[in-house]
Amino acid sequence: MKTKLNILFAACLFAGTAYSQEPQTKTKTTTTTTTETEQKATPDTVVKVEQAPAAEKQEAKSSDEWKGFHIGAVGQATFTDIKLNGDNGELTTEYVVGYGAGGFIGYFFNPHVELRAEALYSSLAQRVIINETKRDLNLSYINFPLLLGLHSGYNKSVSINIVAGPQIGINTGSSLDGEGSEGVDTVQATVKVKPADIGFAYGAGLDFGFGPEKLVHLNVGFRGVAGIVDISDESNNTTTNNYYILDRSKLRTYSGYAGLSLKF
Repeated sequence: MKTKLNILFAACLFAGTAYSQEPQTKTKTTTTTTTETEQKATPDTVVKVEQAPAAEKQEAKSSDEWKGFHIGAVGQATFTDIKLNGDNGELTTEYVVGYGAGGFIGYFFNPHVELRAEALYSSLAQRVIINETKRDLNLSYINFPLLLGLHSGYNKSVSINIVAGPQIGINTGSSLDGEGSEGVDTVQATVKVKPADIGFAYGAGLDFGFGPEKLVHLNVGFRGVAGIVDISDESNNTTTNNYYILDRSKLRTYSGYAGLSLKF
């Protein structure tokens, strides 16, 4: 009888031990699976976090490289259109090519936005035909445009731009060449202009970048200027044999230009 009780006691003890070990094994397995999942997710998360700032830094660096000043030189061919006084005979005009040259300095806030100041000498001309007598009206100015430029991407090989802004011109000379009788009681046309002109400059062009970093550019395009003030000066009285050929005249010019610029 005692032997049977011992066997029964041992069987109960073994069952209790097996029952207590089973949950521990399951719990341990669950813990291991969770740890592995966290370890697999961690590298992906780290990569995504690191890649986003790197792209932003690259873009910021590219933009910062194009902040700064550019200098350059430009030459241009110009056609001039001025309203003239035709009260003293039959008057027609013809276009004559003028010329100009100068330099500029621009500040780029980024590859797309520029503020530019220029200083240009311009020799302007227009042919006047009065009663079949041909004479050339010549004007010269030193112009100072201040322009806002918008670029499609100045750091690229080819970029399109548009510019616009005010311009102040200082007159440095005026003449009406080809003296002679105009056939109306020998009355002669004379010219006199005000010392300064104010206009609105506008234009568009192409920029071609050279070199690995596109720091040197060839610039070509069109530039127009619409005068907004009367340049004619009638402050002095004329003699009976003379009259002013400019009468409430505003200066308008149309130019083609080519130039070179360098970032520094």
